[in-house]
Amino acid sequence: MDQVDTIIIGAGLAGLACACRLAEADPEKQVLVLERGDAPGAKNVSGGRLYLEPVRAHAEKTAKLFKGAPFERAVRRETITLLADDAATSIDFLDEKTQVDPPHSVTVLRSKLDAWLGEKATELGAFIVPQSRVIELLKDGQKIIGVKTEAGEEIGAPVVVAADGVLSFMAGEAGLREGFEPKRYAVAAKEILELDSGRIEDRFCLAENEGAARLFAGDITGHGLLGGGFCYTNKDSLSLGIVVGIGGYAELENGPKLPDLFERFKSHPEVKRLTSGAKVIEYAAHVIPEAPQIDESKLVSDGLIVAGDAAGFALNLGITVRGMDFALISGEAAASAVIACREKSDFSRAALREAYVDTIRKSVVEEITKFSRMTEVLSNPRLYTDYPEGAAEVLRALFSVGGEKEALYRTAWPLIRKYFVNWRGFKDWWRMRKV
Repeated sequence: MDQVDTIIIGAGLAGLACACRLAEADPEKQVLVLERGDAPGAKNVSGGRLYLEPVRAHAEKTAKLFKGAPFERAVRRETITLLADDAATSIDFLDEKTQVDPPHSVTVLRSKLDAWLGEKATELGAFIVPQSRVIELLKDGQKIIGVKTEAGEEIGAPVVVAADGVLSFMAGEAGLREGFEPKRYAVAAKEILELDSGRIEDRFCLAENEGAARLFAGDITGHGLLGGGFCYTNKDSLSLGIVVGIGGYAELENGPKLPDLFERFKSHPEVKRLTSGAKVIEYAAHVIPEAPQIDESKLVSDGLIVAGDAAGFALNLGITVRGMDFALISGEAAASAVIACREKSDFSRAALREAYVDTIRKSVVEEITKFSRMTEVLSNPRLYTDYPEGAAEVLRALFSVGGEKEALYRTAWPLIRKYFVNWRGFKDWWRMRKV
């Protein structure tokens, strides 16, 4: 059996951040990255938003490496839109204070970013083996001592980093995951829409090279399900998609298929105006963490560290959606843990937990667990039905002119009371205190 110093499963952001840090720290040590796709980024058409400030604060080596990274646009404009069946109510925020260099957050195309980071890892001395799917963890008793690939090759290492994505079969095989709970996950459908940069900037009210992030809630699924839509501006394309909680979606009897829900979202007048004239160049659907419950004891095992989506590191607050920054932070932390444990020649669960979990507790684990009740709040069907419809009704009444008009208070108050100021509304606001 061939031996290397570290095996990393998965060439996503977590795996590649880990590989770069390890290779940079000691070029003499063999770092092997096994990727099931044709190349890093080949299986990821995700377009999304990367928050750089947490990376700079908690993954300094990775942040320095990211100078010159192929980011799309620095986000300057934030818009949250509530969609009713035939109306849209938006809050638009432009903050000149975010015009800093380096930027607070950027839009990215993962196929480009992952490929670039893979090149960096290779330049630093890591070995990336594409089309290599790991099917089994090799064990000596309870200790992980290597992996077996689909091709039948067995490779040994004193430590393995599982960065194999949200459904991490390696974490499951190591006994760190107990089955698949639908309520803990969401399914996303995404498209990359080609649109020239000038039209993007005009349509989203942006200066040259500025970016926008638009999040949508409301009548997207038509069934009051947990979920939402998004649109991010890239240099010459848009990343458009919806996310639906699997738990509620799976309970629908004869419910619509995901592509049908996506088409429903795309056909809304507000969305159609944003995407008019754009050409679909990529489409994908995949599972993402939605309501992770982080158990620190299940982030490591003897000879194994779990990082990124595989560890459930994601946080949806409705107005911000994070995951990529957690992947980079946990990837670098995993590498630092490997380096620390190598010095002691101790890759036991206890040693890895002290070196890895203690490092990411404040930057990742506590950040996620702080908002562990958020999914419960966001699962309220009224957020997607009554409230968007109520907002539209109130504004429709205020903006309408024709015939005799009552005082503004008399116009708006009955509708506000109907949709918002009632026992259900108070109950919802009381629930919000949990987050």
